[in-house]
Amino acid sequence: PPPPPPPSQKKTKKLSPPKAPAAPISLPRASASSAAAAAAAAALLASRRAPVPSGPERVLDAPDLVDDFYLNLLSWSSGNTLAVGLGRDVYLWKASDGTVSVLNSEAGGDGAAEGDYVSSVSWAGDGRHVAVGVARAGAGRAHEVQLWDAVAGRQLRSLRGHAARVASLAWSGSTLSSGGRDSLILNHDVRARQHVAASLSDGGHSAEVCGLSWDRSGRYLASGGNDNVVCVWEPSSRSSASAAASSNGGVPTVRPRHRFTDHCAAVKALAWCPFQPAVLASGGGAADRSIRTWNAHTGAALSSVDAGAQVTALTWAPLADGSRELLSAHGYSSAPGAPSNGLAVWKYPSLTRVATVGVAGVSSSAAAGSAANAAATNGAGSHGARVLHMATSPDGRTVATAAADETLRFWRVFGGDDGDAASASSSSAAASASIKAKGGSGLPRQGSMAAVTVR
Repeated sequence: PPPPPPPSQKKTKKLSPPKAPAAPISLPRASASSAAAAAAAAALLASRRAPVPSGPERVLDAPDLVDDFYLNLLSWSSGNTLAVGLGRDVYLWKASDGTVSVLNSEAGGDGAAEGDYVSSVSWAGDGRHVAVGVARAGAGRAHEVQLWDAVAGRQLRSLRGHAARVASLAWSGSTLSSGGRDSLILNHDVRARQHVAASLSDGGHSAEVCGLSWDRSGRYLASGGNDNVVCVWEPSSRSSASAAASSNGGVPTVRPRHRFTDHCAAVKALAWCPFQPAVLASGGGAADRSIRTWNAHTGAALSSVDAGAQVTALTWAPLADGSRELLSAHGYSSAPGAPSNGLAVWKYPSLTRVATVGVAGVSSSAAAGSAANAAATNGAGSHGARVLHMATSPDGRTVATAAADETLRFWRVFGGDDGDAASASSSSAAASASIKAKGGSGLPRQGSMAAVTVR
């Protein structure tokens, strides 16, 4: 037999010494030093953004604004006209010259009755047509959505199908979506005689639908309700259509693509991100106070923050601004440093608060949650009650807010100070006019904002 190989050529398996057990991972505990670091980070972010406005650029009286969280009574058109529902009327304020006109006198003319009121308004993308939800008082009276030609001052048609008031409206091209207290969402093709194109009800909401928002592509519709639920719908997807269409008068019944249940109060505030089109932001009511972001494609929860106060509206900074910020409007809160009855600016994606606008009694030294105590703030010209609605100007730089104190206030939040805005703010911040001055010029009048309104 052949001789065995020399020892140096023997194939031996080397055994590695056993690895030391991995050290346990420990998460850092909240401490004064970590809170200080977070505050310093917030202060740094605040110092890098354009200054927040020193006060509103203009104040308009808005008598008879219904103090109801669930309604949507403010909309700003692409033609630079602001529509606001006041009682049974819709008033139009033309931003270019400040003129005011009445669009929807007596909520439908002959069909109006005591107790009727406007429950929602929304401009179509063309800036000419506006949809108006009308709530009817008394049993057996049909709630409806009216479609108006604002230029001609003429009602074009009535869209019915809801068994209760219509609190929310949203447009995507010629499709108008309406959300009602009957928990139903209807998609209307405003060009068609048989206008109801789809019923978004299968597995969706179980309470009033108080928030609606289409994404820019027209693919996704987001909805929020008094059942604390956020739904993302894809009405054009065959996989979302239910077989129940044949039993629903031939109207397709649609299921939500995603259904989020993380909020613990009503969800009215919804806004789609302009630079990440699949990202949706939502805000919860007084018992929730959180702002959350979601991926509409995957259904993933992305981030959240306790805003400190009821969230009534959300809007993103314009894409051209490049700031990647989210603006929120709020109701009252007794929490120290909360953006009570005002606005807050959040850096995305961290959702770090970097500024507050129109928040009385909050200063840079006031405690405001985790890191916001160092954020920039300004409380000049603040609302005297909760902000109920917020609408954005066509260029995205200015927002109008409507509050339970029956005033509208205009704030230039994005785009910095360009001189013109600064002079406008300094000349009119303390002055006000009434949006109910029919046919008036809308020029600021001197004196108290509580002065008698010209009707």
